[in-house]
Amino acid sequence: MNNFPRILYFSFFAALALQVNAQFICGTDRYRSEVFTQVTVTSNVPYGSNPNGSPTLLMDVYEPQGDTLPRRPLIILAHGGSFISGSKETDNSIVELCNRFAKMGYVTASINYTLGFDVFPPNPESAARTVIRSVHEMKAAVRFFRKDAATTNQFRIDPDVILAGGSSAGAFIALHLAYVDEPHEIPPGVDTTGLNGLEGICGNQGYPSDIKIVINLCGALGDTAWMRGSTEPVVSVHGTNDATVPYGSSVIYFMGIYPVMEVDGSGSIDEQAEKLGIPHALLTFQGDGHVPYQLNPLKMNQTVNFLADFIYNYMCNLTSALEQQVEGWTLWPNPVSDNLFYHFSGPDFSAQAVLSDSGGRLVFSRQIGKDGSIDLSGLCPGVYVLKVTRDSSFFVTRVLKL
Repeated sequence: MNNFPRILYFSFFAALALQVNAQFICGTDRYRSEVFTQVTVTSNVPYGSNPNGSPTLLMDVYEPQGDTLPRRPLIILAHGGSFISGSKETDNSIVELCNRFAKMGYVTASINYTLGFDVFPPNPESAARTVIRSVHEMKAAVRFFRKDAATTNQFRIDPDVILAGGSSAGAFIALHLAYVDEPHEIPPGVDTTGLNGLEGICGNQGYPSDIKIVINLCGALGDTAWMRGSTEPVVSVHGTNDATVPYGSSVIYFMGIYPVMEVDGSGSIDEQAEKLGIPHALLTFQGDGHVPYQLNPLKMNQTVNFLADFIYNYMCNLTSALEQQVEGWTLWPNPVSDNLFYHFSGPDFSAQAVLSDSGGRLVFSRQIGKDGSIDLSGLCPGVYVLKVTRDSSFFVTRVLKL
């Protein structure tokens, strides 16, 4: 390991382009810096319940105040506390991450999950049961937002861009959600009979629970072998002298006293991702202990910037690979001072034109035809993003307003 924070990106990250995946707007400041100054928090949103009769599962949802985009990427985060303590409000690092990423233009959610073990001190089987129970609950939260997007659309999230993560115990949950995805990977001692297997029955059945990226802050996986066959990218942050959750592969101790089981920490997860060709990045805090970002503003800033860069780079390269261009589309002049003209060389058609500013805020959305112009004379000088969608294909370009 290097003696400084390191980033491991695949080489395709170097070829960034101005692309869009649904409402993930690239080529602007949005998702990389705090383009909003205020955040709206909706507290205690019920998202499910545990079938064992625990209280209703609640979360707090953070949204960028004044944002007009119809769909925003979502980050779901879970707090730390060794599965016996903590909450969505009391884990200051999770609260800060939710606020910071909401100011970047994401919708974020801090979830509560059921605490406690059925054996004390926990043995490997009881620890595995607790983790999988929490995975079922986080999956219910993912499904909640997809259900919301398909029905009331209260939170205006993009169901195709959902990320999940957490700090310490919360990172355990997200890692196991992503990589325990086959029945044979269910740890010994976990009985999912009547629980719909790996999905659980904690709520919002009928909607997918897959995620786009795993955010692992000082967490671990029961076995990195479970990553085989998975594709979810993983971005990790960990201190090398963590005595609570090992940086590499080692035995984890409950409350620092009781040995539970061997787990694979962020260093081992990152190495396995490299071997398997899974996009990954690891920020190493050399010599630091558990959750080094929690009480250190400088390291929190490093963590936020590291996560934001990885997510942005991955998503913008992914959309570059998936984009379908509308053949025959041209527009001029660019740079432009007043009227932006457009022409489509094919037959007459109707398309949707969406213009956003450099912060990803919607400027206008309108139907356009084969030929015409768009009056930009009233806009402030700067960089804008124009997306024209026709059926399942689209054209995206950057417009420089003089």
